[in-house]
Amino acid sequence: MSLKENLKIERYKFVVDRQGYFTDLAKQTFNLYARTFAAFSAGAVTLISLRNQLSLKATVVISLLDAIALLLTLAAIISIIQICFCLKRWYGFRKAECEINPDAPKPESWAWLFEGMYCIAIIASIVVAWWGVNHFEALLLALADK
Repeated sequence: MSLKENLKIERYKFVVDRQGYFTDLAKQTFNLYARTFAAFSAGAVTLISLRNQLSLKATVVISLLDAIALLLTLAAIISIIQICFCLKRWYGFRKAECEINPDAPKPESWAWLFEGMYCIAIIASIVVAWWGVNHFEALLLALADK
């Protein structure tokens, strides 16, 4: 086998490896965000349930809930950006694969579906987080008035 053919094979291996890497990275990003969301949500619920034992005023708890929701929103934005970056890079490497091997099937138009669902799930979790903050703020203020 000639040097040129060996280089082409090595480049093809690299391109295919990078596609798998960016697919896994998008999945890992979503998994990390999901764990972060679960931890912050558990912390918020614990904070609310232990408010009396910790002798915290309702306004302090509300401020902490707002901070939690804000941090989650920031984590969500970063995660969505990273997932979109991974998807863009995957398409780039997929295009390179098709250039190296013209017989390879072109990427399907729906290949972004899982990454898109990750982003939709992250957005939905942020909506739920802010809804929860507003719900608990109203509840805490009502209990503080009593």
